[in-house]
Amino acid sequence: MRAVIIFLISLTLLVGQERPKLGLALSGGGARGLAHIGVLMAFEEHHIPIDIIGGTSAGAIIGGLYAAGVSLEEFEEWEVNDLLERAMENRLNPYETSLEKRFQNLPSQFELYFNRDRFQRPTALMSDVGLSRLLTYGLAPGNFAANGDFDQLVIPFRAITADLVKQKVHVIDSGSLMESIRKSMAFPIIFEPIKEDSALYVDGGIYDNLPIDAIREAGADYIVAVNVATPAPQFSELNDLPSLAAYYMNIFAARSDSASVSGWDAFIDINLPNINLLDFYKSAEAIQAGYEAGLQAVEEIKREFPYESNPDLFHLKQEMMRNCLDDRVISEIRVSGNTLLTREQVLRMLPIDRGDTLRFFQDLDAIYSLLTNSFINTMSVSFLPDETGEGLILQIHLVENLKMRLTGGFYFDRSAGMNIYASFENRRIFRSAIYNQAILYLGNFHSGMSLSLSNPNMLRYELLKQQLGMQLVLGTHSYEYDSQFDGVNFLTHTVTELRLRALSLLSTAFQLSASASYRDFGYQIPGGVYFNDYQMGIPGWEQAGQTVIGRGSYGRYSLEMLIDESRTEFPVPEGLRTRVRLTGGITRPNLRNFQLLHTPLRDVIFHRLDAYGTVGGMLTNRFGAAFSLELNRMLGDALQAPLPEWVQPWEGALQKYSLGKTMLMHDQITMITDLLYNPGIRNLWIHLNFFQAIGNHFNFSDITTLQPRDNVGIELSFEYDTPIGPLLYGFSWVEKSGWTGQSYARIGWKF
Repeated sequence: MRAVIIFLISLTLLVGQERPKLGLALSGGGARGLAHIGVLMAFEEHHIPIDIIGGTSAGAIIGGLYAAGVSLEEFEEWEVNDLLERAMENRLNPYETSLEKRFQNLPSQFELYFNRDRFQRPTALMSDVGLSRLLTYGLAPGNFAANGDFDQLVIPFRAITADLVKQKVHVIDSGSLMESIRKSMAFPIIFEPIKEDSALYVDGGIYDNLPIDAIREAGADYIVAVNVATPAPQFSELNDLPSLAAYYMNIFAARSDSASVSGWDAFIDINLPNINLLDFYKSAEAIQAGYEAGLQAVEEIKREFPYESNPDLFHLKQEMMRNCLDDRVISEIRVSGNTLLTREQVLRMLPIDRGDTLRFFQDLDAIYSLLTNSFINTMSVSFLPDETGEGLILQIHLVENLKMRLTGGFYFDRSAGMNIYASFENRRIFRSAIYNQAILYLGNFHSGMSLSLSNPNMLRYELLKQQLGMQLVLGTHSYEYDSQFDGVNFLTHTVTELRLRALSLLSTAFQLSASASYRDFGYQIPGGVYFNDYQMGIPGWEQAGQTVIGRGSYGRYSLEMLIDESRTEFPVPEGLRTRVRLTGGITRPNLRNFQLLHTPLRDVIFHRLDAYGTVGGMLTNRFGAAFSLELNRMLGDALQAPLPEWVQPWEGALQKYSLGKTMLMHDQITMITDLLYNPGIRNLWIHLNFFQAIGNHFNFSDITTLQPRDNVGIELSFEYDTPIGPLLYGFSWVEKSGWTGQSYARIGWKF
């Protein structure tokens, strides 16, 4: 059947050669190049045949993907899921976090790799890891089917790049489709140039931003030129990076308007003054503008070129090319570029092996999971035919990071103040997967340091294909909590611990972890007028709130299960995320002669259960909703657990570090409904939260008596996503003893 289909397609192509050929030339223009998708939609809708397609920069991306078999339906799906925007911004989904980073879960707002006197410096403003990955997803099947000959794609294709060494335009018609398009889009400063032999390739728009001549030389008789480049912004408008990048591009790039180029038969000029070079989030606007411009040009083109395509055969060829990698056996896996990692370690990290049958669209994401290992900076993936022609060769090229890493981060909020951390890692000790890490914390809420030895185990175990990591930590930390008690502003808790943790990543969404630790702690007992009413006559209470009078030690265990099926970053809640954590241990307070709230501090066993789940999604492009449910329960009597086990990371939805009456919590269920809206300003979200906390708490005056607690509240917050973390400002009203309101501000990622 497959041979018959190929014969019919070939016969149709031979018949099609009796008529003139239409060539489509697509210009560069950054995010404005997404308008080319709209033009293709208009052409398909009116059955205008495209026999040759060529492009520069963004035109090469869209044209190459279409020529390699990516359908307009796929483009629409990418636009709906923001795949192009995410690829350009190189954003990873939360479930792609490496096992190594899950150990500490620290947000790195800066990251520097080095090895003695050698530093790894960025060579461009933007990383192309995300875009290269998306191009591989869209181009690899076509690249495999064409076997290096761009004339064998669904539509013959030409990519335009510039060789800075020879200072001339270079037309690419064969080789690696992914590398060719990457060369065509390497705009200086924005993306890293491509070095190959004695050539240095950059964005082809420098010499030829609209490849009319290349299309003509490829055999086109009738050429439709599509220009999305716009005039440079005015001098008064140069106030940000996108406007400056657009200005530079217009200075260095060759002109591509209808008055500056010749040789075309039909010209489609798409004016997009409101879309800058990097505004990929405006994809819907660009595609719609391209579609409307394409429709306006269709009548003239059909009058001058009265031929129609056969959409059924065209779509059939697209489908065959897109699926040509499926069901082929992987006969060989080649790894190059690796020095820190051995070939065996890389192969054992891979979820697929030699002899497996490839399922391209499912397995490609698994192959790119190698990027979750921080040893690897970038990677490229390609598929080649083997000697038999039936199987395939998987080729992986790695660019590794250097051996040492320095990271850091900060956050500030009203209740926790300013807090920073710095982390130094020396990885690949004794050429093994073990690395050591030293972390220093400084801040109003959290100060301390920790030393750890970790084996995140770059190797995947065959059992369930899971990754397993072990970590040993020695650290000392001091925390200052807002106690909310009259007469005391804070309560200090100091922990010195030795912890052993095991973490297993069974899949990208399912994680299990367990830890055991021994902790020595000291804390300051809250005092003041509020407590003195209930503590009259207790020896030593007059020093409460002034000196550290509590010390002790305890062994602690923790068992945790996490399921994270979210596919978007905060603040957009899309997908399911659940966590169940059981903690407990044996406490030795060493305060047998002291009594707190009529309860002797003695050796006790404590257990605490925390569980939560959240699910949400975007209902429209601007409006989303999420619902969260959280359960907290102390399995036993009040005050059995050491002090930090009482601390909840939020009260209501404020994310405050607080003790207050929560210190006497027995059980609590919290429900939060979060409504989100984007007002049309980039990265700005408005949150409206409704929350209710229902539970039982012990009475301050009688520790043996439980009393119900039902708090409801509402919160309005504004969140703006910045490179150093979300900037939030919000207002919250909580019904405790009457409605009480308070505001808060926060910036950075919490740790």
